[in-house]
Amino acid sequence: MSRVMKKLCGAILSTTDLTTIYTVPLTASCTVTCLCVTNKDTEERTVKVAQTSHVTPVAGDYFIDSEFDSRDAQFISVGITANAGDSFQAQASSGDKIVISLWGFEDTP
Repeated sequence: MSRVMKKLCGAILSTTDLTTIYTVPLTASCTVTCLCVTNKDTEERTVKVAQTSHVTPVAGDYFIDSEFDSRDAQFISVGITANAGDSFQAQASSGDKIVISLWGFEDTP
């Protein structure tokens, strides 16, 4: 019998570098149900989010590549299943003003 655990994973993007938000443990799978992007900046910012099995995401791994209004938060329903070892990575056009949170369920055998 497997065990399903609700998880909250998040990251404040402190630089414009690619940042890993969450990596699925090697003994689990995960279904991400919701993503929240908060832009605390006074200007619109571009945010990219990817699910990948690679060290660095390739173009097809990105499921978010959008502008987010200043001082705004958006909740996005995603419904993505990730395998053991997959990671969710994000990048923004401005550091230290973007917060990304993922909610989902981690399933371990």
